Amino acid sequence: MVTGACDGTLLTTFCIEIRNRIYELATDKHVALLPPGSTAFDSLPARSRTKRQFFNLTHVSRQDRAEARPIYMRQTNVWVYHVDLYKYLVTFVFPGMERQDAVGDVGIVPGCYSVEGSLRGPQPFDLLPSFRHCDIAPGLKVSYPSTYPIAEDYLSTIAEVRKNELWREYVHSAVARLRVIRDMGVGVLVVIKPGFAEEWMSRHSDTRAGFFKEREAWMKRVGLSLPRMWWCKVRIDGESGY
Repeated sequence: MVTGACDGTLLTTFCIEIRNRIYELATDKHVALLPPGSTAFDSLPARSRTKRQFFNLTHVSRQDRAEARPIYMRQTNVWVYHVDLYKYLVTFVFPGMERQDAVGDVGIVPGCYSVEGSLRGPQPFDLLPSFRHCDIAPGLKVSYPSTYPIAEDYLSTIAEVRKNELWREYVHSAVARLRVIRDMGVGVLVVIKPGFAEEWMSRHSDTRAGFFKEREAWMKRVGLSLPRMWWCKVRIDGESGY
């Protein structure tokens, strides 16, 4: 006789490898392409119907749900506004586990950055918080879909600190804010802590002879690479409101 078959605890008698495989099957999207001209669409309901991909997980014990949670979080892409990123993480991702063990797939709603100094619309987007969260938790993925094709890959790359050790160390030590701003294109504003400021970073040095060469040399030195169409501004924290 198989124990646990009647009281609903049979799943917990399997080894963890088998349980995890069952969890993955229960949360699989089961995406299949229909051949052209297929009559399968004839059976679809006329109105849209909400799909609960992880409904099966509500019918298991608390222990099973806890074990399946990392798989659930990894396979579920959640979209939030950048101002709600930390609130989402501390509410749904971090509870019940150490920060370094956090798992998740979070997408930032596109268009969350605005013209520098604008008082209307979305606020300039600071990448630094997600930069630090992703550094702590290798299993946490934060992506930045954008209406600018070249922006999406770059935003995701600049926040993926584990792929660029030189840039990672510089950001943790010297950067106060890392803002993405849309102003005649897309660019990055790097706000430097006063103790790490260099003379060429002054707000009024943009037109000084040799400024662009100094900035390019600094970008290579700290490991910051930008797409050709992006601009980069560097400012000192506290200087003229920065």
